[in-house]
Amino acid sequence: TLSAVTTITITNGKPFILDLMGRTLSFSHTTGVGLTFTEGATFRTNLTIQNGIFTYTGASASITGVAITNKGHASVRNVRFTAFNTSGATALSLGGTLGVEDSSFGDVFFTSNTNALSIGKDSNQNQWSSVWFQANTNPIVITDASGNSFKDCLVQSNTGVKSVQIIASTINVDSNSF
Repeated sequence: TLSAVTTITITNGKPFILDLMGRTLSFSHTTGVGLTFTEGATFRTNLTIQNGIFTYTGASASITGVAITNKGHASVRNVRFTAFNTSGATALSLGGTLGVEDSSFGDVFFTSNTNALSIGKDSNQNQWSSVWFQANTNPIVITDASGNSFKDCLVQSNTGVKSVQIIASTINVDSNSF
């Protein structure tokens, strides 16, 4: 169980792999982001997250499970995000101060989250394939991000008013495809 807010800064030029090997990483933090991955100045060191489950066991509102910021070339595969379902909670957030780009996400499953996926400012050219969004409140929220491609993804049985929200608050948003 990860109970404190943790940031992993990826060393430039040294790839980082988090292979959960089928295990569950539980979060119980009370504020902020449970686990943040970020990178220094080069922005192109490989990050791989694979083979496991991220779940929230706490009760605090407006927390985020996993955030990826200032990152190019991330790969997230065979991962499940579940139970980030407190008020305002987000399972996976991309972006922040600097975006996430040129990354791929496949065989990712979001279930029972308040906000499953939040794609933020300057996060672009990301590929999503075989991703399931089921039984969330707000499955996909894209704000000030372009060029995100969703292929062969399933969005069903979610309870929010809008399954996909694309918001342009500071820049023009284009080329997000479903």
